[in-house]
Amino acid sequence: MAHGQLGGRPRGPAQVGVPVEMRRISSYKVVIVLLPLILALCYPLAHSITPGRQPSEIAIYVSDQRVRLGDCVRVFGRIKPPIPGAEVRITYFRPDGSTINKTVTTFVFSIYEDVRFPDAPGVWSVMASWDGNDRYEGAVSNVASFVVEEPLNIRIW
Repeated sequence: MAHGQLGGRPRGPAQVGVPVEMRRISSYKVVIVLLPLILALCYPLAHSITPGRQPSEIAIYVSDQRVRLGDCVRVFGRIKPPIPGAEVRITYFRPDGSTINKTVTTFVFSIYEDVRFPDAPGVWSVMASWDGNDRYEGAVSNVASFVVEEPLNIRIW
């Protein structure tokens, strides 16, 4: 009986080495065929693979988790590896579901930033992305959120 088998049946995940020929096309699809089950699984890759391009990452942060209506919030982040001069698309998701898009350019150490004065109370979300270049694949950040609160109304009698 082979290692990893019990009663002639495989146990645990199987690993199969498959030779892959890479050609210059925009994306690949992985097709796995398990015989004799005649089961074919097609899995399109989430990100296209372009031979010669390296992966990148983009991070996003907000300066404050809570701000008052009329105050500003600073959104900032960076691309790794450092890519000065890259265009970053920042998308704000307003409490009513509408979006605001802003394009900024990275500066030294691939840092980007934007300052926004939110004009509606509620939970705002924001994310960043960049399309990549000839050396690096594009990337999309996680979503960061902040809450915009109504200003305090204090009356003195």
